[in-house]
Amino acid sequence: MSDGTSSVSWPAVAGAVLAGLALALWLARRALRSWGRRTVLEFRARVDRYKLTATKRVKAELVADSVIQTAITRHAEIQRVPREQVERLVGRYIEEIVPFSTCSPTTNSATTSPSF
Repeated sequence: MSDGTSSVSWPAVAGAVLAGLALALWLARRALRSWGRRTVLEFRARVDRYKLTATKRVKAELVADSVIQTAITRHAEIQRVPREQVERLVGRYIEEIVPFSTCSPTTNSATTSPSF
């Protein structure tokens, strides 16, 4: 432009703002998790084993458990169905059993969290 005004790349500005917001959100979540863990340790609160664990990790550990893997194999052999079909079925069961958020303060842990 010859009139002396600078050309601003709005997509670049929007991208920078979104990246900044994502970084701020990540830092805030990290700080809150750290604060929560410190509080639990400070007050010696009793927290169930999987309460502060991410839901994805709980599900992954369940699928990887040797007892469940053995049961999947046995069930597939007894029912004479492909192991992959049984794994999909177990995956759906795990999706139903494990709550969406394992550390939600509004849920009653006696009714929503699985006992491990």
